Amino acid sequence: MGSKPTGISGSRAATILGLNSFQSKYELWQLLMEEQYPGFNSLQGYVMPENPDNASIRWGTAFEDSVVKLAEDKAEMRIINREKFVTRHRFKRKSLNRVGSNGDVLVYGDFITCHIDGIYQEKSNIIRLHEGKTTSYWQYHDTWGEPGTDKVPAYVQCQVQHQLLCIGAEKCIVSVLVFPKRPDEWENEGREIVKLIKGDYEIQKHDPTLEPTYIKPTEWASVLAQMGYFHQYPITANKDLHKEMVDVYKEWWQKHIIEKQEPTPEEVDDMKRCFPSPVGNIIASEEIERLCAEYKDIGKEISGTGRLGKMRKEVKVKILDWMRKQDSVIDSDSREKTVLYDRAGKRLISWNGKAFR
Repeated sequence: MGSKPTGISGSRAATILGLNSFQSKYELWQLLMEEQYPGFNSLQGYVMPENPDNASIRWGTAFEDSVVKLAEDKAEMRIINREKFVTRHRFKRKSLNRVGSNGDVLVYGDFITCHIDGIYQEKSNIIRLHEGKTTSYWQYHDTWGEPGTDKVPAYVQCQVQHQLLCIGAEKCIVSVLVFPKRPDEWENEGREIVKLIKGDYEIQKHDPTLEPTYIKPTEWASVLAQMGYFHQYPITANKDLHKEMVDVYKEWWQKHIIEKQEPTPEEVDDMKRCFPSPVGNIIASEEIERLCAEYKDIGKEISGTGRLGKMRKEVKVKILDWMRKQDSVIDSDSREKTVLYDRAGKRLISWNGKAFR
């Protein structure tokens, strides 16, 4: 594995462009500010985002080498420069086998970076990137198009175009291994990803009545490929899109990182991190009184899912974001939470850093 992302990398680019459902812009801002100004979140009283860890991440990481092996076999050539961190836009031809060093042009600045999965070792001067993915069967059929086309999920297209931009390459092949089941289902069945001392992975199957069984991810991936669960998608660089992406990056970086303006929180989890220790009483403005009434009315009619459920969540975040920016008065009822009152003194909302009532 390579180093952690720094600056605006491929996956982070998708977040900035609003295409990453796994990360909010506010969460990304916290991470970037901590990179650029160590200790920033602590000084602001913010809680840092937790490192993501779930079954999909564990299994995806364990199968990275397997996807590379399948892609190499398909192309009948090696994939080199695995897990390289790159900050430059294009490279001297003689340094293509050492991506990340001897770059001759620093076009967009060090804050636009990428972390490539690899480059095919072409006999010509063509630079063709490898991008490996894993996904579950149902997610694949919901979000991926016909193999052989460029119909990949929007966040994958964004990530690949970002890498093509950084490297100055024209082509990329996205290789995806599809799991017949979701990784969390396999883990519930007793299968566990184990990382060995030398860095390799094994899949262990536990059965109380039997000795544990072991299999290498490469062996499992080979069988899945033979069953038709391995697909490839060629992606071509879109120069017009690259220009638009860079314009968005520059504006976002200048506003939120250089000028240190925080983006508007989008999720309740964002509020839990930036408003973690609320205390005191606050008198609501007219607009906030209206939002509180709207929040309660929506809650009476709908569940937490669907279009109206999302609207209710957005209203909740707006209320909390307003509350955290106000001066408050602490009394016996608000020593461990913030309480919001309307202008007539009626209690509207309370927030203890986790629960919103």
